[in-house]
Amino acid sequence: KQNKQNKHKTNKTSNKQANWYSFTSQYTNSRNPHRMCGLPGQDVLAFATGLEQLMQTTDPAHLSVYGLTLAKGTPLYKAVDAGQISVPPDQSYAHYAAACLDVVSRGGLEQYEVSNYSKPGCQSLHNMRYWLATDFVGLGPGAHGRFATRDTARLLSVQAPLPKHWIKSVEETGHGARRRESLDAAAHLEETLVMGLRMCAGLSHKHWESRSGGRSIEDVFGGSSRFWAAVNDGLLVFDAQGLRASPRGMLVLDAISSELLAALDASLANLGSSASPS
Repeated sequence: KQNKQNKHKTNKTSNKQANWYSFTSQYTNSRNPHRMCGLPGQDVLAFATGLEQLMQTTDPAHLSVYGLTLAKGTPLYKAVDAGQISVPPDQSYAHYAAACLDVVSRGGLEQYEVSNYSKPGCQSLHNMRYWLATDFVGLGPGAHGRFATRDTARLLSVQAPLPKHWIKSVEETGHGARRRESLDAAAHLEETLVMGLRMCAGLSHKHWESRSGGRSIEDVFGGSSRFWAAVNDGLLVFDAQGLRASPRGMLVLDAISSELLAALDASLANLGSSASPS
């Protein structure tokens, strides 16, 4: 009886998936599945096999792949912290990323951001606003926003995370923002750096200088041994196009960004921060 129930559930799931695929086949460019790696009990082979099945079944125009992040206070965080559940070590992310790139490349997708892949012309225009550190308004529970106000100050906005609290705030105050504060020029430049390096195209000289008060990348980082070490090690590419992470650098981007943020802070302290947000 249990086997029949399981078979019935499997058939229902398969039918739902088939209906969804049939519907979205009319709008091929709208297929944008998300996948996670580093889940409990998931090794690199299992991840790659599942991703390959997804690619073959859905033929997506866009794909997002994110590593598992353990949020404090969640049941999973507590279980892992107590040793009840194990997750792959952080060092294994590079292996997941390499396997992912191999699978999606064979499926016709190109990496354009550290966690995102697409067919030509199908990049997420919405998310590009984050990575280019331009204006975007966040509405709804947990949403973040960044936008310039009438007095040209750049505002950070964070909405209440839980739906019930967000709804209550909207009813009582007319908005759901939990926190709103101005970003100074240095904070905006830090966001420009970190978010820009997430893109495979990186930061162009023009884009950087429009955020840095006209200071070039070399003006800001030229005196940093950390910067030149990353360039000489082949983790960063610094050329006429601008600054970007190499494919190898993308695998350790968090570490590179941390080093460059320290170099940026030191440079701004020495030069005096006059960068103007845009």
